[in-house]
Amino acid sequence: MCLQALVALIRAGDPVRAISSGYSLPRPSAWHQEHCPVQGGPCPADPNPHGGGYWGLDTPAQFLQMLAWQNTAVDLWSVHHYAQAASATSECYFSRTACVRDASLVTMAATHAASLSRAVFVGEYGGPAPDFTGPSTADQAFPASILTAQVNATTAGGTRYALPLTALWAWACPSHRSDMACVWPNSTRPQEIGSNRMVALLAAANAAMEAEMMADVLTL
Repeated sequence: MCLQALVALIRAGDPVRAISSGYSLPRPSAWHQEHCPVQGGPCPADPNPHGGGYWGLDTPAQFLQMLAWQNTAVDLWSVHHYAQAASATSECYFSRTACVRDASLVTMAATHAASLSRAVFVGEYGGPAPDFTGPSTADQAFPASILTAQVNATTAGGTRYALPLTALWAWACPSHRSDMACVWPNSTRPQEIGSNRMVALLAAANAAMEAEMMADVLTL
């Protein structure tokens, strides 16, 4: 596969540093699109007789299978995850009527990665468009849930350090301030007035993880 070949090429020049795929989450129907006929009709590979064919929603097990498959050969599994508006259902996972609107997908991915001696990098995340990181506390609920999941993964026994890195979208993004809200400390722009609160959430998460890691160092 192309990914394995690329990783081998990188490893030849740098055998030390971790490699990430840079991919997003699999589509909610990724397994079905890989295994079911595009023209419709029965899908013999699907153990669920009501799985929905090519555009059918994947089960949690199918989701994790595709996530592991698309990150084959890398050290850090990459996922991107954004909250949808409450009315949106087009990209729901596992159910058309009960969308996942918190960090549970990321936690599920990190737990599965840990079982395979891998870790997860959340390369992009944010709240609902168009602001992603604010300005209201409600807008920041989803980013806060990702940070909480990251802190919890630092202290959880079975998934310890399975979620070491996350990158909030639109952090101090001068090139994007004309078309989206950024995290811009002390900003007076209406879309960015939650920036200081978002920075505080990031700082608190970093402090909690640093304290846990320092405790580990002191016990060595």
